[in-house]
Amino acid sequence: MAHNSIMTESQRAARKFSDTDFCKRCGKYSESTLHAIRDCETVMPLWKTLIKQEHWSNFFSLNEKDWIKYNLDNNCSKNHVDDWNSMFGISCWYIWKQRNDWVFNNRHNLANSLIPIIYIHMRNFTAANNSICCDSNFQKHLEFISWKPPEQDWMKINVDGSHRKDDNSICCGGVVRDNIGRWITGFTKRLGHGSEFQAEIWAILLGLRFAHDKGFPKVIIETDSIMALNFVQSNTDIQHPLGGIRARIRELLSMDYNLSLPRWVGS
Repeated sequence: MAHNSIMTESQRAARKFSDTDFCKRCGKYSESTLHAIRDCETVMPLWKTLIKQEHWSNFFSLNEKDWIKYNLDNNCSKNHVDDWNSMFGISCWYIWKQRNDWVFNNRHNLANSLIPIIYIHMRNFTAANNSICCDSNFQKHLEFISWKPPEQDWMKINVDGSHRKDDNSICCGGVVRDNIGRWITGFTKRLGHGSEFQAEIWAILLGLRFAHDKGFPKVIIETDSIMALNFVQSNTDIQHPLGGIRARIRELLSMDYNLSLPRWVGS
């Protein structure tokens, strides 16, 4: 959010994916990151329910980066939640998820309906965190994970697969960025029906094929699925149903010297 890079209508219009940047929920204003997560009239009542009124002035006036920092530095909770940092992040995630449900699945719910879910998620998160902290054998390891730019003259394609449980449909996509993080292009593909693992494997193959077909000179493929990456790199189970896709991935890598072996992004 701090980089104003989530795919709001404003971002979609800038990339020529949409003819308008207007918010599809309220229909009144351009949908920036802040509008989608904070300022839309379908969302604002949720925040006013969660935070103390004394914070409203700052909360609803700051820009993206200052807004995030303000919420990390202050406990704005109206109901005495100790870990406001986590509740703030959980709330933002649910708001964005609900927004996508509204836009893509025609499920028109107001943000206030999320409040019970947010509190349940927060209670579960706190309970899990407390159980870990009480385990004397547990060693805490914290690592900041973020997108890392490729070297000069290289581009990076981050690929991902998606699976819907309700109808078992799968799809995948990828985003191409240069060495200073600029968005270059991207792709999406519906894959029919299958598993999340299938979608992740297909994402790697289609990312490599996309780079090859576009003639990109030097490309790194990056995935967030360690299982998919291990499968691509392994030589076991040659009769696996996805063995043919793995063979095509390796064929593409052998054809083009400047296509880098897929990498895993994670801790």
